[in-house]
Amino acid sequence: MLIVGLGRVGRGAFESIKSIIGNNLAGMDADRNRIKLMQEAGENVFYGDGEDADLWERLDTNGIRLIMLALPIAEDSTNIAIQLRKANYQGHIAAIARYQDERETLLASGIDNVFNFYTEAGTGFAEESLTLIRPASA
Repeated sequence: MLIVGLGRVGRGAFESIKSIIGNNLAGMDADRNRIKLMQEAGENVFYGDGEDADLWERLDTNGIRLIMLALPIAEDSTNIAIQLRKANYQGHIAAIARYQDERETLLASGIDNVFNFYTEAGTGFAEESLTLIRPASA
């Protein structure tokens, strides 16, 4: 599995998924300083600009079953998904959207699953908060 974009959302996803699948996860980001710090902390990450079409042509994606695009701009995710499919990536692609109207565009670009950032975050926030008032046996 590969997470593209290791900002707040991507880093949170990276940490959560790493605790589940361990070394079968890699991260990629275009911020060299972020990558350096994460590598120094022993994380399996590498520098790369997801919008660089040559990167996807050179990168062996055969063993990657899922690529998560944790990017703040939907157009960037759309462009990367199109490049991935042109480079014959056969696995799944997931992305985040900030607004509902971005969802259809993302799905049309070859992305398999779109996580609505605000809706899903609100739902998660509510569910986590409710655990504070639920009885332990519920």
